[in-house]
Order: sequence, then C-alpha cells, then structure tokens
Amino acid sequence: MIEGTRITGRHTRDVELPTGRLAVIQDRTTFTLIPQHADLAKMRGKEIDVAIHNQTLTLALSRGRDRGLS
Repeated sequence: MIEGTRITGRHTRDVELPTGRLAVIQDRTTFTLIPQHADLAKMRGKEIDVAIHNQTLTLALSRGRDRGLS
C-alpha cells in the first residue's frame, strides 16, 4: 500500500508467500494484500477499513451500511 491509501473490504483469508504472511482484503471487484498482523485474526470474515499513514498501518471494523434484512 502507498502512503495515504485507504481501503475498505472483507478480510477473507491469509496467504503464505516467500516474503511472509499476508492478509487478503477483498472488495466487490479487487483484492489487496497487506502484511499479516495479530489484530487481523480477530477481524477475519468482517468488513474492515485499512489506512496507511506515516508508515503505520491502521485497522478498524468498518462502519458501513447495515447489510441486515429489513
């Protein structure tokens, strides 16, 4: 991810590559690989917001629209 980038998506799974373990964050049309972090394990399957600022990765549960049935 590039400095100042923000993404929203679902943490779908982890992948193991020669460079290390990465988390897959997927939205409707694309996916992004980010370095695995201990806090991500708690967020698997959930919609999350990811941002990078000052070389720091910030993770938060998304506050998107409610997807429940009405």
